[in-house]
Amino acid sequence: MSTLTRAITFGLVVAAIAGGVWLIGDRSGTDRSETAPERPPVEEMTKEATRGTEEDPDARRTYERRRLRNPETGKIPVNARKKGLAFAEQMPERLQKAGANSWQPRGPNNVGGRSRAFGIDVSDATHQTLLAGGVSGGMWRTTDGGNSWTRTFGPEQRPSVSALDQDPRPERQDVWFAGTGELIGNSAGGGNATYAGDGIYRSKDGGQSWSLLSSTATGLDFGFFDFTFAVEVDSSAATDGSDGTDSEVYAATISRIYRTEDGGSNWSVVLRSDTTAPLNNLALFTDVEVTSNGVVYAALSSGGERSGLFTSTTGDQGSWTDITPSGWPVSSAARTVLAVNPSDEEEVWALTKASGSGPNGHELWMYDRDTGTWTDSTEYLPERGGTSGTFNSQDGYDLIAEVHPENSTLVYVGGRNLWRLDVSADSSDGNTWIGGYTSSNNGFGAYNPSGSDPHHPDQHALAFEPGNGDVMYVGSDGGIHRTDDNRAGSSGEAGDGSVLWNDLNNGYFTTQFYAVCQFQNPDGLTERTLIAGGMQDNGTWSTTSGSVSEPWGQLASGDGGYCSLTNNATDDSTSRYVSTQNGPVYRLVYDENGIFQDFVEVTPSSANDQLFINPFALDRSAADVMYYPAGSNLWRNNDLENSPSSGWTELTGAQVPGENITALGVSSDNDAHVLYYGTSEGTLKRLAHADTTAPTTPPTDVTGTNFPTDGYVSSLAVDPTGSDSVMVVFSNYGVTSLFYSTDGGTSWTAVEGNLGADEGFSPSVRSAAILPQPGLDPPQTTYYVGTSIGVYSTTTLDGLSTIWTQEGASEIGDVVVDQVQARAEDGRVIAGTHANGTYSVSRPIPVELAGFDATVDGRSVHLTWTTASETDNSGFDIEHRYRGGTFETLDFVPGQGTTAGPQTYEYTVTNELAPGPHTFRLKQIDTDGTAQYSEPQRVTLSPEDPYA
Repeated sequence: MSTLTRAITFGLVVAAIAGGVWLIGDRSGTDRSETAPERPPVEEMTKEATRGTEEDPDARRTYERRRLRNPETGKIPVNARKKGLAFAEQMPERLQKAGANSWQPRGPNNVGGRSRAFGIDVSDATHQTLLAGGVSGGMWRTTDGGNSWTRTFGPEQRPSVSALDQDPRPERQDVWFAGTGELIGNSAGGGNATYAGDGIYRSKDGGQSWSLLSSTATGLDFGFFDFTFAVEVDSSAATDGSDGTDSEVYAATISRIYRTEDGGSNWSVVLRSDTTAPLNNLALFTDVEVTSNGVVYAALSSGGERSGLFTSTTGDQGSWTDITPSGWPVSSAARTVLAVNPSDEEEVWALTKASGSGPNGHELWMYDRDTGTWTDSTEYLPERGGTSGTFNSQDGYDLIAEVHPENSTLVYVGGRNLWRLDVSADSSDGNTWIGGYTSSNNGFGAYNPSGSDPHHPDQHALAFEPGNGDVMYVGSDGGIHRTDDNRAGSSGEAGDGSVLWNDLNNGYFTTQFYAVCQFQNPDGLTERTLIAGGMQDNGTWSTTSGSVSEPWGQLASGDGGYCSLTNNATDDSTSRYVSTQNGPVYRLVYDENGIFQDFVEVTPSSANDQLFINPFALDRSAADVMYYPAGSNLWRNNDLENSPSSGWTELTGAQVPGENITALGVSSDNDAHVLYYGTSEGTLKRLAHADTTAPTTPPTDVTGTNFPTDGYVSSLAVDPTGSDSVMVVFSNYGVTSLFYSTDGGTSWTAVEGNLGADEGFSPSVRSAAILPQPGLDPPQTTYYVGTSIGVYSTTTLDGLSTIWTQEGASEIGDVVVDQVQARAEDGRVIAGTHANGTYSVSRPIPVELAGFDATVDGRSVHLTWTTASETDNSGFDIEHRYRGGTFETLDFVPGQGTTAGPQTYEYTVTNELAPGPHTFRLKQIDTDGTAQYSEPQRVTLSPEDPYA
């Protein structure tokens, strides 16, 4: 998640020559027939800003807080996630058939999301059985070393996994415990809101299924088990039960250390930061470690009545000894992690984030139990400079420490980067960079997760393979990775980069999407199946495969944002527009075969004050036109292909002073070039002829009188059949979130319905999509919304009586869905979850088209198509598009009405067609006037030979 303000030198080749930086921009006109790379040059990307490199750890949190806060209180509700899940339990589910018309996972199967929990099953002698937990993606298990994964949490179970441990005793190795809840850093929770868990889960079958321990369930109110930092099983406990209920387990929760001696049926507090009632002065962060002979160590952060480092030989309440060293930053120590030396358990390491001392306020200490003394080893922490060459855990967000099980002088510490410390060497050269951001030129600023070194920044979990401590697994913001030699290379800087990593994110669906996109007017199967999307700290990726098992390809790094896909107007190439955190947008060009050709940045150079995830929109009737907001201003480019970076005009008349433009919605071909845009303060504007209107033209204010005061407009969905029908989404908690207009914004009806407040709480609605389905019997329009508790839909808007039903309850479940998109042409809907990747669904059609072909005959094109069956088929409009223009109707071919047998049709376009790409599609029209589209067919006519 690195919250550093990171933009990307994407589309800009950065070459350091003679101490200077050369930027190579638009390479249009270059002959790339021999040199076109197969994919975007992600090696050139960095995690640093092209518009400033100052670290801004609050950028994402500020963005999330602004769009989710209750306008009346200025805060996100306490336990919003828990209340949301309780709300979801009483919502109706959409009944649907399994198979093609049910929601299907789409991936990415080769990218992992943030993972704080990891374990190696000691009962598997081959060490191929691994367990991992995503912070919003649930529990997962593999039995083939990470070549494939199976989700073991059900859709109804809390997906925020933060801690994991196995009972290692031979008779109990099928027993596992998983803690839930992430106190800081979870973008699914939003802003500074936490992502609460619901207690501790136990598995009795090796992690294949899980049950919530009722003794830790906290309900809707606050409970200490809402946030669990660690679970540790005492391997020295006697075995006296027959069903795994004799496990002795410690749990480090917010402010307290708990223990159970009966496998989780009952828990008691054995150490606490608050010593008097009522509760006050709580330590937010804790940690616990247990040695093989039952000695327990604990850490309590500052802020409580009791803080520091403690130990006990029994773990009983009242048996703890304060062993905090005299130099320990008692008043400022925030999160602390502990590590017992496996080869000498009398040694314990403590790594803390404090303030005012050590690299970026971090300190490292080692305790010798034999002598009862501490050694300050902070000098071994890296302080190399550059972007992330100095140890940084981002205020404890990413913080780990472990000791090599076979070499006690090697300590592994992780924050943004992963480091190996050789405490037997001189401290001036005792740290080695082994993962995270790349160390090239000591800049520590770039990373390339799809290249030869797939490791990822922001470290959260670390484990060594039993019996071979050189094999090491790490959980990070990029999922799960393994190295087979964590001692590779020499100590110090000379060994930087010697440790190599294997990517184990193969079907480990834990990515967190901010946005998704698809072609709205696809030409051919490749464009029809393509999905792209931007993810938290994993960049923007895409796939052209309909199979979830196929890997995705990377388009950009950093925090991925909005994206858009379109056919180019001048040839048969396509463009993929992608964006990164803080607003930069890039255009990637692909040829007719889907091969990457070139790229260029298209962001307006004078734009500033963009959102962390900043929207942009292409005009859906003119692929060369883009609308781009920045702060209170709106920009337009009318010639993206030829002037991608210089063709911008600021629409000064569209400015919204004192507010941020947060959402855009553009009409389709049926009623073209109408732009709606909303703001962070609930204002909504409508701009007709947005593609050509004069820059000073003021828009029409269509803000509803019933809109929530200071509400955050997060999404606008314009009906593809006409610009007067539009849905506006407010993402705040505590407000009426959905409004609909059929008269272009003159009047608005609240349509939140049963998604509205229930006993004072309602979920956050993030996005909306409108899908006209004229081919259904009877025809209907379906409205989809992505919410903090999944995807919901309705076919009937009935004001506050609107009934929304849950989509994909068994597939998507109740996870956060930040964006949904619908395509009217074929009825495909895609959803980007902030937990488990993307999903898609397609809806049924009444006329089954068995085939459609187009062949060139001189200056004409011959079309043939076959239907397998027909129901109320009036006929087919023949539609044609030249290059990247709009489709126009050429003719109408009558259908056969209703028939169960196959029917074949032919049509020849006899016009003298111009050279270049031509696209044809069929608009199948029912007898009642409803319609649906076929898959387009593209042909290319060659220029006439002047010498023939």
